[in-house]
Amino acid sequence: MYEIISVILITGGIISAPCDAQTVNAYRTVSSGYFDAVEIWEIYNGSDWVAASKKPDKDYDIYIENAHLVTLRQDEEVKSLYLNAAIGADQKININGWELHIYGSLNAFEGDAPGTSRGAWNTNNWIGNSLGSKIVFKGDSRTIIEEGAWSGFSINSTYSVVFDGGVGTEFVINEPFKANKFTIKSGTVVQNWMEEKGCSTLSFNSNDDFGEGAYGDLVVEDGATLETKCSEGITFRSSTQPSSLFEIEEGGNLVLKGNQPEINAATISLEGNVFYQGESGNQQFITSELAGSGEVETYRNLFFSGAAIKELPSTLEVKGDFEKLGGGSVQQNNTTLIFSGNEDQNVSNWAMEVDELEIDKSAGEIRVDNDITVIDNFLMNKGSLDLSNNNLFFNTSGLGSYQYTGGTWLNLAEVHYENIPSILNAENATFPFIDQKEGGIRKLQLVGNHSASNPDITIQYHEAKGVNQDPGFQDDDGTPILYQLNSYFTFSGTMAGTEDLELKISADNLIVEDADDLRIVGNQEAAPGMHLPGEMVGGEAWSKREVSFDELNGNDFTIGSYRVATILPVYWLNYRANQSEKGNLIFWEIGGKDRLKLFYLYRSLGGIDHFEKIGKVNPKVNQVKQDYSFLDGGIINGELAYYQIEILKKDGKRIFSPVFKLEQNQNFQFTGLAIGPNPYSGGNLYLNVSKKWLKHEFKIHLQDCQGTFIAQFRGKGKLIFQDLKNTLKEQSAGLYFISFIHPSGIQVLKWVKQ
Repeated sequence: MYEIISVILITGGIISAPCDAQTVNAYRTVSSGYFDAVEIWEIYNGSDWVAASKKPDKDYDIYIENAHLVTLRQDEEVKSLYLNAAIGADQKININGWELHIYGSLNAFEGDAPGTSRGAWNTNNWIGNSLGSKIVFKGDSRTIIEEGAWSGFSINSTYSVVFDGGVGTEFVINEPFKANKFTIKSGTVVQNWMEEKGCSTLSFNSNDDFGEGAYGDLVVEDGATLETKCSEGITFRSSTQPSSLFEIEEGGNLVLKGNQPEINAATISLEGNVFYQGESGNQQFITSELAGSGEVETYRNLFFSGAAIKELPSTLEVKGDFEKLGGGSVQQNNTTLIFSGNEDQNVSNWAMEVDELEIDKSAGEIRVDNDITVIDNFLMNKGSLDLSNNNLFFNTSGLGSYQYTGGTWLNLAEVHYENIPSILNAENATFPFIDQKEGGIRKLQLVGNHSASNPDITIQYHEAKGVNQDPGFQDDDGTPILYQLNSYFTFSGTMAGTEDLELKISADNLIVEDADDLRIVGNQEAAPGMHLPGEMVGGEAWSKREVSFDELNGNDFTIGSYRVATILPVYWLNYRANQSEKGNLIFWEIGGKDRLKLFYLYRSLGGIDHFEKIGKVNPKVNQVKQDYSFLDGGIINGELAYYQIEILKKDGKRIFSPVFKLEQNQNFQFTGLAIGPNPYSGGNLYLNVSKKWLKHEFKIHLQDCQGTFIAQFRGKGKLIFQDLKNTLKEQSAGLYFISFIHPSGIQVLKWVKQ
């Protein structure tokens, strides 16, 4: 009975073993030799193996039999590659520094072709002979490593792997894969988790010839994607050694579906996009377990989707976008979140709540679309934070602190500073609001001591354009207030106390001759408290007032002045550009009494990427309201144009208008003849001629100021003008006459080249 059972089991095992069906026109080797040597190949005609008449290409599978070695001497391509992996099979293919392009799959087999699929259990250097030897996967979406047909045991192979299927393709790997380097150049590589065998690991040559430590690079290039369904075993060199580099280049993508993704590499660089897409349970951030592996704390762009709860790490630095695209909630874990870098960042669909927040950007702006809650420490070092009219809460636990050394806020609905410290100073009580209506940074600062029991303070900045030039009230000491900003601060909260504090508001970007001219006032009325002389600190003017918490609570505060010329920043009342017969006429109107030196005019044609200076205008003096115009004679054909105006102030500061577009009139028809710029100093020349001049043949004569004939042009339509423009550009400085001779008459233009 036992013997019969044994036979059944053995027979069942033979029947269930995977076995490939031989495809018609598949190739197999009959001897060793060069890949392009036809005599080493046989081809299967459907019933027999016969001598090949040409070498294989991308439409044909190839089998390299036991004891045979195929060597490349140029780039080659095949459909699927089958290597005999029997014990003692030795080296099978020497890529020899070239590339072998595979349009099917990579397989190991035993027995005679087509043989039986098996793991790649070969300890010899059986593929390649150099780092420059490459297997390159090309073609359509497919499984490129079949389950049961490969393994990561081939520890001595010396070759690189490139995945280059193109945009939209997907290559699936169902077995561990080992090489010296993996590069995902285009398309998506899917690293599967197999229920019985685990992760289809991407690992690296562990031969001691390449050292005993970290070795092997995995690089995902711009536009390409690695999608891994694994947790442990995503990549390493061996079970005891990390790889050298795991890199997601800028524009590359890493999609993590495992709940505990583990990457073991000495250097991990995530300059591209990382997607956490766990579908159930709790998904943690990337970790490592092998000694010598680098820590992952810094990301460029970070995205969440999938139903799993995303658990933030203890330290997380983000240099790009941070978006919750959908799925489960985001949980902090005593997390310190750092925003850094020099580019604009978007934080979307996430009501941020972290233990500690640090804003440390050398340039760029962070834009969030939800409230921010900082449980303990908030460090505002440098950079701009745009709250999109949401709220900012910090030190909600009462165990943390707020520290300001630089940076700005804008579009804040409310700032909630909870459990404020008993000693307030410039470091822990400076609130840097951007004044979007008048320009500059309107810092608010509290200095002094108090004995209130953990009071909370709420600050709102109400922005309104312009300056009230006739507020009609006096300060508490009888000083008449002649001007005040229309924007103002409001305080509220649980704060209370009669101790005196110093309230300070900065006058950045306002014209201040003497800081003592400044006053902190209420909105259309005197502010509570007592006026303190203004001061200059590091070139920055501050208005000051002595108030208590009781006097702050529920009241409004802004900057005012008792001198006419002190607080009138420049502001743009109007700006536009219209078509005319002589060119584009630019109008602008400003308010304010800043000391101005010059206006510069800039123009960009077709788009807003190439502004060039086209002229300058002197300012008017001693006028609060000023209007100006400028004729752009260089544009006389209605071409799409954008303009911008620069104000150069006498103190060297510069103010730019918004960019505005030429207001094109569809009914406008040019009826004359014009050339511009005139005078001309370089760049493009523009000619505009009414339609009646283009219907008939005409001549153009070009003469200098002495009457000397220079050139003659004759033709019909617009093409004649290009020759004229080229000739004009070649002339030396001087006055020229251009005669247009037409059946209906003659018109002469004067043109000056500077």
